[in-house]
Amino acid sequence: MAWISVHEQVIGGKLRTLAKELNCSQNEALGMLISLWLWGINNADKEGRIIGATKEDVAKVLSIGIAEELDPLKAVDALIKTQWIDLDADLFIHDW
Repeated sequence: MAWISVHEQVIGGKLRTLAKELNCSQNEALGMLISLWLWGINNADKEGRIIGATKEDVAKVLSIGIAEELDPLKAVDALIKTQWIDLDADLFIHDW
């Protein structure tokens, strides 16, 4: 069984910036990150490249359990803007 480790350092300026970008609480932003990371276990390679996925695919993952007023595709854009996801030719989970 795979697992992720969430360290206290994640609660800082970068998370605050994401929450402000999304206009949501830090807890909601952290929940999105954890959903992304758990999904990434089976959908990203060792370097964090999200295999065969588009921004829309990631948005579908983030749409589960978020507030109705949050747009999942805008959430993906916010994750890219705040460098939780890196965008090259592919999408990468940052520091995977």
